Amino acid sequence: MQLEHPLGQDGNTEPLRILLIDDDEVDRMAARRALQATGIDTTLQEAMNTADGFAAAQHGDYDCILLDYNLPDGDGLTLLRKLRTAQIVTPVVMMTGQGDEELAVEMLHAGANDYLPKRKLKPEVLHHTLRSVMHIFQVESQRKAVQEQLAGTGARLQYLIDNSPAIIYSAVPSGDFKMTFVSENLLNVLGYEPHEMLDDMNFWIEHIHPDDRSALMQQLPRLLSNGGQQTHDYRFRHHDGHYLWMHDTMRLVCDKTGQPLELLGSLLDITERKKMEGALQQEKEEQQVLIQELHEAREQLLQNEKMAAIGQLAAGVAHEINNPIGYINSNLGTLKHYADNLIELTDLYQVAEMSFDGAHQEVLELIHSIKSRIDLDYIREDLPDLVRESQEGAERVRQIIQNLKEFSHVGEAEWQLADLHHGLDSTLNIVHNEIKYKAEICKEYGNLPQVECIASQINQVFMNILVNAAHAIEKQGTITLRTGCEDGEVWVQISDTGIGIPADKIKHIFEPFYTSKPVGVGTGLGLSLSYNIIKKHHGRLAVTSDVGTGTSFTVYLPIKRADEDQAEQSNTQPEEIPCGSGGDT
Repeated sequence: MQLEHPLGQDGNTEPLRILLIDDDEVDRMAARRALQATGIDTTLQEAMNTADGFAAAQHGDYDCILLDYNLPDGDGLTLLRKLRTAQIVTPVVMMTGQGDEELAVEMLHAGANDYLPKRKLKPEVLHHTLRSVMHIFQVESQRKAVQEQLAGTGARLQYLIDNSPAIIYSAVPSGDFKMTFVSENLLNVLGYEPHEMLDDMNFWIEHIHPDDRSALMQQLPRLLSNGGQQTHDYRFRHHDGHYLWMHDTMRLVCDKTGQPLELLGSLLDITERKKMEGALQQEKEEQQVLIQELHEAREQLLQNEKMAAIGQLAAGVAHEINNPIGYINSNLGTLKHYADNLIELTDLYQVAEMSFDGAHQEVLELIHSIKSRIDLDYIREDLPDLVRESQEGAERVRQIIQNLKEFSHVGEAEWQLADLHHGLDSTLNIVHNEIKYKAEICKEYGNLPQVECIASQINQVFMNILVNAAHAIEKQGTITLRTGCEDGEVWVQISDTGIGIPADKIKHIFEPFYTSKPVGVGTGLGLSLSYNIIKKHHGRLAVTSDVGTGTSFTVYLPIKRADEDQAEQSNTQPEEIPCGSGGDT
């Protein structure tokens, strides 16, 4: 039979290490025989007096001590007390030839783990005694270890709670929120002694900032009724009077039946974090403004570069095409003259045919055959039209190139006097292909003076609005251009009979990247850029719309450019957008 080693908690077994302290050789021999007969795997060391026994117990590592009561240099009871005083906790089984129960009780009180009369030193009794003593010792050792661990853990937890940056608290799970525990670090964080918060039922509520109190108190009943956890940020008054931002995490603890037991919470000072969040939010808003300005500047730069490229292309195309177009126009004029001469000659030939007599019948038949094959009458009618249409086409090419040059105003990025009617007409020619299949153009021009502006940018605004107007018309409609002048400013109104803009969208149409068009159609920058261009000209861009009826954009521009002081004071916001809406963006 094997007895598991008390320290072999990993499942391994080792011989049981036993110290036998007895001066009687016969008794020691009897103990050896009994141990051997138990079948327990043991290693045995012997001592014959208290001095040797104490030294062996002090320096050896034993699992059990068999101690005789009567020894030559003292009694076993005294040695037992000495062992326990020396913090030697090895299990001790006292052996004596006496059967005195009072002596047995005294031995157990002195620290013995069991008592065994020598007359009962039989293998089965010794086996049972050793197993019982070792089991009790193991259990007791584990209990003490757990107690020591719990005591250490408790001390550690108390240390952590008292030195944590978070204030730990508990409260009754009722509406009065009376505190039942507050950690000592309340003094370090908020300057109050814990008893101040514990003694005053209203302490916590009264020290919360008035502006934060009502919102917090509205949420607490929900926690108490529904359970779970809540977090709150609020300001709490410090002992010296200033407020600190606290992050409060509350959790309702319930028993197995769901009944509330306690409200646990932690308060963490987040004042610095709030300051950082405020600074970051301000920085973020400033960055958003800068990003917005960079976007607008970039888009305007790209648009300016695009317009410059168009102008340069137009200038280059005009230079390359003007000479061929000149040749074509010149040759078409000459061709028209030749055609007129040829037609006049054929007319004379036809008169001459009448004077031919019968002798020239074959010639006449040949002439008639050729006239019939080439359809001379149709040629005489169609040839002037062909020449005229060719002349008109060449003139159209020349006019398109000229419109491109005027639209982009190559080299004219400075403020100058411009004819807005001329700019509108040039822009209409540029976007003619976008409009011609969708809308009829109706012009109701008033009398406009020349306006001081950057003409290429104003033309760009006209183009954006005209293209939007064409896109807003689903089948066929009308785009009306009206102009006028009053109170030192001119206005240009472009109206369409399109689908209109809903009221919930019209307020967003001047925002960058906002578009009501399908994905892939438009960038959402046209009206935003237009608004900024008019704003930089110290004008206004207003819109009115009705769903299903159409939209009107009106550009207001001062006749004369405002100086810097006037520019800073100018009202650059668009006119109030009425509810009703229309036009595509």
